Amino acid sequence: MLPPCLSGTACASVGAGMARQLIVNADDFGLTPGVSRGIAQAYDRGIVSSASLVANGLGFEAALRIARARPTLGVGLHLNLTEGRPVAGADRVPTLVDGDGSFLGYKTLTLRLLSGRVSKDELRREIGAQIERLERGGLRPTHLDGHRHVHLIPVLFDVVAEVAQAAGIAWVRCPAALGDRTRPSSVKAARALGLAGFARLQVARLERYGLKTADCFLGAMRGGGLEDLHEAASRLPELPHGLTEWMVHPGEIDSELLFLDDYVWQRQEEQRWLCSPEAAEAVEAAGVELVDFTGAPKYPAASAAS
Repeated sequence: MLPPCLSGTACASVGAGMARQLIVNADDFGLTPGVSRGIAQAYDRGIVSSASLVANGLGFEAALRIARARPTLGVGLHLNLTEGRPVAGADRVPTLVDGDGSFLGYKTLTLRLLSGRVSKDELRREIGAQIERLERGGLRPTHLDGHRHVHLIPVLFDVVAEVAQAAGIAWVRCPAALGDRTRPSSVKAARALGLAGFARLQVARLERYGLKTADCFLGAMRGGGLEDLHEAASRLPELPHGLTEWMVHPGEIDSELLFLDDYVWQRQEEQRWLCSPEAAEAVEAAGVELVDFTGAPKYPAASAAS
């Protein structure tokens, strides 16, 4: 049985006997040193309770130091198969890289996956190598999600679920958002709604592997930035019983980020808001319990109900 938000039914239909828990998860931990510092601040002074670490990121070592100094920060893998260079080594995953040994990019990877031109063994090798890099750094991944939601691509999703199960990672993101009250206000917002529908198709696959996903998801409803945070915060009082994951992208701006990404100043805006009294008050007023994925299974999983 699908979690309520993923099945398309009303979130309020979740059993009233369950806790109302919220994970505020910061994506792109380790992308750059500045992004990692921003996430640390949003955890130390704000409402962030969990982070997803980019194993091949320019700020990976900085993120490791931050995580080791904060043992109560839940850290999972932010699987990256589209940017930078593979952790396993380009020579060990030739169908995943271009002539320079860098990942192919989202569009090219998707086309190759759908046409059967990517080796599943190489996918397993690279996903496993990224998990192992976190473990060698002393971290036990609490969850897995994908950079630009790469893990949701058909064909790849089953491989991700298989490797996650073998590694003992119980939680995998399927970002089916709470329905927006308004029409999409941008192309990015429309894509987010499309992504939510696509994610619903993958939940049954998770169940086959005995994996779990949050009952509901907040984030990227309007394409990111402060507008997205305000929209998500307005939803907190109506969160259902069960677990909701709220995806955020705080970070400090550094030269590496300016080179890598077009989502730059918005990260600093997010960081400031997540550390603000307004954010803390929104969580407190909603009466939800702020947890990470290690503290989440305090209620019967919705997917276990029948």
